[in-house]
Amino acid sequence: MNLTPESVLEVLGRLHPLVLHAPIGLFTAIGGIEGWRLLSRDPKAPHAPPILAVMAGLSALTTAVFGLILARESAYVSFTVQLHQWLGVAFALCALVCTGLLLRVHAFKGTSPTGAGLGSRRLAYFIALGLTLGLMVPTGHFGGDLSHGEGFITEPLTRSVKARAPRQGQGGEAATSTIAVVKGDEIPPDVQSVFDTTCISCHGRAKQKGGLRLDTSAGLWAGGDGGQIVVRGKPEESELIYRLTVALDHDDHMPPKGKPQPEAAQIEVVSAWIAGLKPSL
Repeated sequence: MNLTPESVLEVLGRLHPLVLHAPIGLFTAIGGIEGWRLLSRDPKAPHAPPILAVMAGLSALTTAVFGLILARESAYVSFTVQLHQWLGVAFALCALVCTGLLLRVHAFKGTSPTGAGLGSRRLAYFIALGLTLGLMVPTGHFGGDLSHGEGFITEPLTRSVKARAPRQGQGGEAATSTIAVVKGDEIPPDVQSVFDTTCISCHGRAKQKGGLRLDTSAGLWAGGDGGQIVVRGKPEESELIYRLTVALDHDDHMPPKGKPQPEAAQIEVVSAWIAGLKPSL
């Protein structure tokens, strides 16, 4: 077992996608309680309980710390990562302020029988809660793009448009690569469709695990950290086909177990394309 400080940090970072659900659920609950309180127009209706506020604030801080650790990995290099990262930090800070203000409201209610001065404290708390909930939406949106691929939610609405639109790197160069794509090497739409549905969440513009991009022709021919993944005319020798067809439980299998897997017909489409590529001269 590789039990080193660095490996432990990596494990903590990779817990980020798991723990992030806690502050989302807890602050949604707080927002629901306070929303119901405002709608009821009952001044005696209780605020969210202090224990809920403490749990929400601490979980938001933990999520942000784990996220900052995860962002240190080399796969996360895009502007989307930076945007998600700093929105997450802002969300955590607002969450802590919101927690403190709610605790202050509860403490003041217990020490001021007349309630004098409580209104300003409640106003500050509601502003902080609104900011926290407002930041939670874009932070979660960009986090979803990193986990599932850009445009994951709206992809069914734009699928036919993307199929017709020219893809960066097809017939030109990708902005992030110096690899020139020669005519005939562009990824055909049916092959790109396979990549879009099963590979882009980890090998797209926002995230490039193993240094590999499969959202552009230039990215595919640039290969990854381990070199080229396609051998022209020889699918049986191509790393791409090996990774797609090796046993699901094997460490080399891609996409990883638990992710959407390509169907046999889709793998055949990719294999047939590679088989039809002319070897380089």
